[in-house]
Amino acid sequence: RLIHRILSASLTSAEKDEIIPRNPANLVTLPKNDKKPPKTIDQEVITKILLTDVSDDQLATVAKLALFTGMRRGETLALKWSDLNTTEETLSINKAFSRTENAWEISTTKNKSSIRVIPLPNHALEILKKHRANQLQQIKKNKAFYKNKNFIFATDIGDPIHPNSIHKGVKRLLQAAGETQTTTV
Repeated sequence: RLIHRILSASLTSAEKDEIIPRNPANLVTLPKNDKKPPKTIDQEVITKILLTDVSDDQLATVAKLALFTGMRRGETLALKWSDLNTTEETLSINKAFSRTENAWEISTTKNKSSIRVIPLPNHALEILKKHRANQLQQIKKNKAFYKNKNFIFATDIGDPIHPNSIHKGVKRLLQAAGETQTTTV
């Protein structure tokens, strides 16, 4: 469709300049757009996910936190422990992973309205507390090579998790909740 629009615009210009007698792109019947709407998670599945303990699976924990807070994947993975306020039960969203020409990098959010403080539901705070306990065990286990960069979600050596990994977490979260449907993240 995009190619047709570009070609049609060029040919219309050629037609106006009398280079061609008529625009042949106007004679083309484009195929129907068979794009199916994405599958989403319904309330019943959300309830199952809420009741599913995935504290031993970091990627599923990322997906669960994103689901219950509405954070984007890049915002969730850029979180640092200093962004969590357990007293106020809030998370400060002020940075995100973004794709540059050559790599992923963490930078401030794309626009000022994305910078926000969000309240954490009790179950989200509990998820983070369990995750922190697991992470501290991981840090202790890998202390010889762990670089503590203060990320809430980090690899075995302390680096931030790659944003493309979240899809695996969603899949595992759905499987843990007993669901087989595929969804768009």
